[in-house]
Amino acid sequence: MKTLAVSVLMISSLAHAGAGERVTDHVVDRIVAVVGGEIITAHDQVGDTRPLDELIDDQLIAAEADRRHISAGSDEVQRALDEVMRSNNLTAEQLWKAVADQHFTEAGYRRRLRRQLVEYKLLNVLAADKPAPAKGAKEVTEDSQARLARMAEVRKAQLITARANTPVERRGPSARPTTPPVVCRKATGALVAVEVRGQHRVDGKGICTVLQHPAGGAIDAERAHQDLVALWKTNAFDDVVVETTGGTLSYVVHERPLVSKVTYAENAALSALEMHSLSAIRPGDVVAPNVVQRAANRLTDELIDRGYQRAAVKGEVHPDGAELVRVHFLVTPGVQVSIGAVRFAGNQRVSTDELLGTLGRSKYRLRVGSVYRSTELDAALQTLLAYYYDHGMVQARIDAAPPSPVNDAVTIEIRITEGPVYHLGTIRFVGTAGPDSRYVAAAALTSGAVFSRAEVRAAAERIEGVHHALGGVGSAAPETNIHDNLVDILWRLGP
Repeated sequence: MKTLAVSVLMISSLAHAGAGERVTDHVVDRIVAVVGGEIITAHDQVGDTRPLDELIDDQLIAAEADRRHISAGSDEVQRALDEVMRSNNLTAEQLWKAVADQHFTEAGYRRRLRRQLVEYKLLNVLAADKPAPAKGAKEVTEDSQARLARMAEVRKAQLITARANTPVERRGPSARPTTPPVVCRKATGALVAVEVRGQHRVDGKGICTVLQHPAGGAIDAERAHQDLVALWKTNAFDDVVVETTGGTLSYVVHERPLVSKVTYAENAALSALEMHSLSAIRPGDVVAPNVVQRAANRLTDELIDRGYQRAAVKGEVHPDGAELVRVHFLVTPGVQVSIGAVRFAGNQRVSTDELLGTLGRSKYRLRVGSVYRSTELDAALQTLLAYYYDHGMVQARIDAAPPSPVNDAVTIEIRITEGPVYHLGTIRFVGTAGPDSRYVAAAALTSGAVFSRAEVRAAAERIEGVHHALGGVGSAAPETNIHDNLVDILWRLGP
């Protein structure tokens, strides 16, 4: 079902592509918007008739996916392409001709497919965090109209949050520099030179090493776009324009200012030394919006981990003379949030008292009245999951509902799906250096006993010791096969 839903998005990208901002004879590419430190360029608009605001929304969604480490690999993009061809009855040659007719390059179209795949994955994750349909409600398949409508609602809600918290800057044409150019490479042909203009402090020859566009042939808009992105990612430049004059391809750069001073609003939660260490911004650094934003995020994360769930940190950049800026962090911790109650849902085989006792025996106790820390909750969930794995419930799933502070306290609701209890099945050895009986005795595991991950790990250490004592080499790596509420174990010994 997922493939079908994705293919609908892919077909849509072909059906609605049209004439966006064209690469002209003079401007090959330029930055049209900066979204939370990431750029949208004129080249990104080629083949896309949508308003810039919609491309900005795409970038806001992509930023959330990146924060959650959601990505799409080249193999997934290729499968999406295969689905586009199959659904539209196209050969590869016909597909790329249609792409070119609608002003996409192959690389640009693949980038767009990748963004759509990542967005689809993110919306599935966000939709899964929403309340499930009421008991007894008719189930819908993943590609149904109801599912798509729900994902659209999730996307809308995510964008409301992202727009409120992410700086967005729309860019117009920038002033032309007056500094002499640095020629990177020359050749005979249509493009006689590739050069850099506008640099002051940054070494021009160093900039040339970043550029990949050759001299001699025709201008490659995709290669020029990749060069622009590479220059932006150095964080040395606030703006980059790629233009052509006559037979010269020019990369016009505008250097970022330097930090003259870093200041922090006084607060009771973090000391000046702690904020200085966390921000990692120092006088003399080149300042970029994404660098300041990441520093603010680190400060916010630290405050949240200390229990200040409503903490807000804003990084401000103020001019401070020629090519200098002062960075100031406005820190508003709010009040610390404590744990008001801890509740469990879904546990049937394991009592609530036993679960609380398991946490009490660890360092992640989630005590009522203590400061709530999200990192401690995450560690507590892993502790409980390990308990279930050690008691045969290897398919157990544990998470926590996102807590919302009420009167400066949170109720932690831990949701558990226990699953069946698994027992040990067959226990076999391959590559032994001596009698199997020695290994069986070292394992001290019995078929039919309740499976315990901790006991299997301890057995692995004992088996490896026996294996080495008998002259064997390598490690004792257990391979498991789960079936019919049994876990078969194969010990593969050797290098």
